[in-house]
Amino acid sequence: MKKSLMLHYDFDETISLLTNEEAGILLKSIYDYELRGEKAVFDDRLLQVVYLRVISCLDRNRIKYEKTTEKRRAAALKRWENQENTVVED
Repeated sequence: MKKSLMLHYDFDETISLLTNEEAGILLKSIYDYELRGEKAVFDDRLLQVVYLRVISCLDRNRIKYEKTTEKRRAAALKRWENQENTVVED
């Protein structure tokens, strides 16, 4: 499981259009989505659009992270298998 999430600077201009209260609600909703898989629905259309844009990016990051960790895991297993099959002769 990942121990962090990354918000891109690309969102700065968009998020700056929100009030501090809306930004706080957005941040808490992002954490709820990442940690518990709870997808928020907002009455405020602007907040909903920003939220959907952010979680779409988070989903792409998660897929990329999972692919990277799987490749690294496979490479490590292959390396360990090669070491186990290597016979050292004295």
